[in-house]
Parts: sequence; C-alpha cells; structure tokens
Amino acid sequence: MPPPPTGMALCRLPTATLGLPVPLPYLLSRPRLSLAARRARAVAARASSSSSSPDSSFGSRMEESVKKTVADNPVVIYSKSWCSYSMEVKALFKRIGVQPHVIELDHLGAQGPQLQKVLERLTGQSTVPNVFIGGKHVGGCTGIIHMPQPAVSISGDRSGRLVVVCVLNEEESLESHSTAEQIELPRVRSDHRRSSRMVPAAAAAWCLLCLLQQLQPLPLVVCQQQQQQQEAAPSSRAFFVFGDSLVDSGNNNYLATTARADSPPYGLDYPTHRATGRFSNGRNVPDIISEYLGAEPVLPYLSPHLDGHKLLVGANFASAGVGILNDTGIQFANIIRIQKQLRYFQQYQGRVRRLVGDDATAALVRGALVLITLGGNDFINNYYLVPFSVRSREMALPDYVRYIVSEYAKVLRQLHDLGARRVLVTGSGPLGCAPAELALRGSRAGECDAELQRAAALYNPQLVDMIRGLNADLGADVFVAVNAYRMHMDFISDPAAYGFVTSKVACCGQGPYNGVGLCTAASSVCPDRSVYAFWDNFHPTERANRIIVSQFMDGSQEYMHPLNLTTILAVDAAAAAAATFN
Repeated sequence: MPPPPTGMALCRLPTATLGLPVPLPYLLSRPRLSLAARRARAVAARASSSSSSPDSSFGSRMEESVKKTVADNPVVIYSKSWCSYSMEVKALFKRIGVQPHVIELDHLGAQGPQLQKVLERLTGQSTVPNVFIGGKHVGGCTGIIHMPQPAVSISGDRSGRLVVVCVLNEEESLESHSTAEQIELPRVRSDHRRSSRMVPAAAAAWCLLCLLQQLQPLPLVVCQQQQQQQEAAPSSRAFFVFGDSLVDSGNNNYLATTARADSPPYGLDYPTHRATGRFSNGRNVPDIISEYLGAEPVLPYLSPHLDGHKLLVGANFASAGVGILNDTGIQFANIIRIQKQLRYFQQYQGRVRRLVGDDATAALVRGALVLITLGGNDFINNYYLVPFSVRSREMALPDYVRYIVSEYAKVLRQLHDLGARRVLVTGSGPLGCAPAELALRGSRAGECDAELQRAAALYNPQLVDMIRGLNADLGADVFVAVNAYRMHMDFISDPAAYGFVTSKVACCGQGPYNGVGLCTAASSVCPDRSVYAFWDNFHPTERANRIIVSQFMDGSQEYMHPLNLTTILAVDAAAAAAATFN
C-alpha cells in the first residue's frame, strides 16, 4: 500500500463503538462503491480475463486457496507488515479479543503481488488491509467503519447472572444472560441488582462477537435477538503527561523561552493546520494515545481553555527542554522543570476537587493513565551540551548515568505519592541518530554517533532495572518501561520496511541532514511528510509517532515491560468491573 496521498484524513470508530475507539485511515475524497457494485465489477473482471490469461490455472488455484482460507477462519486480514493502516486494523481486532488470521502479502515473495491481483478480482479492492469476516468481504478500513455501530450496557439480575445488551439501532439489540465466566467478568452478587456505567473491554469484545455471530456462528458466545434498548455510557480514563518536547503539547507557548514550536511550518498536518506548540508536523505521541483511549487530546496545563469539565479529561504538564536534573536545559531559561510539573499536578488536583469533590478526584487520578518522557535532554542538553561541560567534568559517563537514574526514581516515587497508579516511563531514544547529531558531529554517511549511542545503551537498561525495583517495592506493576530506543531503531535502521525514504534527513530544517536548528518559515520542507521518519532535527513525524504508539499498544515485552498498553487497558477494565459489581 503506498503512503497516504495529499488529502488523506484520519477517521476513527465513534466513541460509542465497542468502548474502544481506534484511529483508522480513510480517504474522504474517494468515492465509495457499494459492496455489491464492487463484487459486480470483480465478476466482470474475472469473466474478461479467465479465458485469455496464461496464468489462469495458477490464478484459479490461488482463488480457491483464498476462498478456503476465508471459509476456514472467522476473521481474515490480507495485510502488508509495513503498512500502518494494516497495523491499526490488526490492532483493533486484537484489542477486542478476536485473533484474526493474517496473511502478510509482502512476506510471500513473488506470489504477494499475484495474490493481491487475485484479491482484486474477487473483491474489487486493490488495497490493503483487505478484511473478511465470517466468510464475507467487508472491505478495508472503510468496511470496518461502516459495520453497525453498537453500544454496550451491563447489569446484573437477581440470579447472579450478568446481563449484557448490545444496542445496534433503535429497533434491534442483542442480549445475553450468561454466567460471568463466559465473558470473563466478575459474578454479580445475587441479593441485589447493580448497573454499570462503565464499558469493560470484555463486554465490548462480546458485542463485536455478537455482530460476527450474525454472519457466521462462533464458539465463544451465544447471542439472542431481543426487542430492547438500553443506553450505554462509555467513559474514558483521564490521561496525564509529563516530560519534554517529545510530549509537550503547547505549554511553552505561554512562557518566555526559545524552546517553542508555535509558528509555521510546525502543525502543518495537524487538523487545524496551525502550529500548536507540538514539535511535530501533526500529532504527537500523547495525541495518538488519546485516540486509542477514545478521548480528546489533553490540553496543556497552562492553556486558559483547561477549565470546567475539560479538567476531567486530564492535563499535559510537559515542557520542551526539561530533563530529570534541574540544571538540564538552562540555555532555554523559562521552562517548566519536572519538580514544577509535579507541583502543577498537585494544583490540578485541587482544582478538580473543587469541581467534583475529594473522593471523585482521588478516583480519577487513581484510575488515570500517566505518560512521562525524560532523560534525553540530560545527555543532549546537559552532559554533552558543550565540550567539557560541568557535569562531564564532575562525573564519568557511567557515574552520571547512575546518578540521573537514581534521581528519576525519586520523581517516579513522587508521582506515586500523588496518586498515579499506571505510569508509562519511556527510556531514551537512539540519541546519536537524530539529524541534529548527525549534522553537529559531522556524520559522513549517516552513521549514528557512537558516544551518544553508548550513553543510551548505558541508561536504558538501568532505567528498566530501576522500574522493576520500584514495582517490587510497591507490590504492583505501577510503572511500565517503554523501550523507546528499540521503537525508534526499528525504522531508523530499516526505513524502507516502514515505507520511509529516509531516517537520516529531517523533513524540515536546514544544513546537513536538515539538522541545523529548529524548523522555521525559512526552512526547506519536504512535500510528503509521510515518507520521512524525522520532522525536524530531533522529533519524529506524525507517521513515525503512529508506528511508535502501535508498539505501545501491542508490543512484546521487548518493547513494553511488563505489560503493553492493550493488556493494561484490559486488566484495568476487568478490575473496574470487579469494583463496580462488588
């Protein structure tokens, strides 16, 4: 699948859908043929080509293979492993507990393009992902989006069974009276009935499976149609963000500092097409995580618009230029250092208490997701800021790494003391591979700087060990280590595998590798941001950020330790359901 052309917009399943909104690409300007029209076109194409093609026998065998695969598997996705759109559709099914049968066309060698042509003849669709559910072709992302949009409500009856109602429309719903174990939710006490306003992930998965049941019976659930409608009220958990420019959404716009991204061409591909203070051409990592949570992006804490019920969505306290240490980023002058970010978090909780009360505020913070990104600036804008910097004269690199990791542990303990119970802690990316460092250190062939890479290699394992120790002390997996180094190196070391033309040259900038200084109105800007890994001298493009967040969601323990975000959401949803029904 080629990179998205100009005019590509992003759409997602509505908030009510399964309680699990997922961003999916959709070409709004493309006229959409009905499924019947596409099948008719496919039949005509087969009729015109079957007698004349020299490969008709081979093609027929491929067609039979496709039909058998589709018939034998409830959900089939024909995909390409590097395609971010395919990744998102696969992640959707995985998050709701459906394991699709996936065929990666780019792993099939010469047969891949041939199979894609066969799929086009059968379905009228030439792109990936190409999705089949219950033996029926539903299209790509458009087909998924145009599935019935259900909502879910959960309650308990007097016999101790759960009642789950999946509302398809005003006239029709699907209802199951089942034991709790069948949908992996806790049993309701039999002496009374309680209703839940939450939508646990397990119930959302049940709802989609009911829809699949209408197409082809599945062994996981038994659905019965009822003439009943109940209102579902999905709710999103709050989201708090701390850290540096990788996650700053505009706090520095309100400060007298040079570390700002509040002028074009920053924000070129953001929905408003205006600079917002994000160091990106579009959305940054917190924005994309918010999409997965089904929430609007959290506002900068200093924004005058963060008031009233917008406070309940969460807040972004991050500030470009900061580090773990207080003396990191001193050249930027007025920035929100991490201790001040934590004080703002305390202040935020006071504002929310006045809005909803003490108990509701404590519950909101305790149930929130927290992201913190620190450490890179402690090397780039401190230890290696200038030759013979103060810190480099004070400590050898191994001693400095141990010191900043110990200081980071204090920050994380403070977050826990302030009520945080789910904290994603990102490690350092590949510091020596940023375009700024390639330019500054005179890289001749785009090779990463060895000394900065050594710093990252020392820092990241010690950060993981520190997080393990904190979790052991607390007796819970409060902190999750995010392997940002590996997430970035995947596409830096093999950009073509992810659809990038370069991971060395920034899209926007000047000088060697476009790595000298920030992106400005005078900078050269690439025409297609989707094929560049880096937007400016340090920060990824939105498309690279989406690849990174896909690993947040579904990465193995090599990327997310001890749990990825999909697992966290499922575990926490089950815990919330248990608290509701007990």
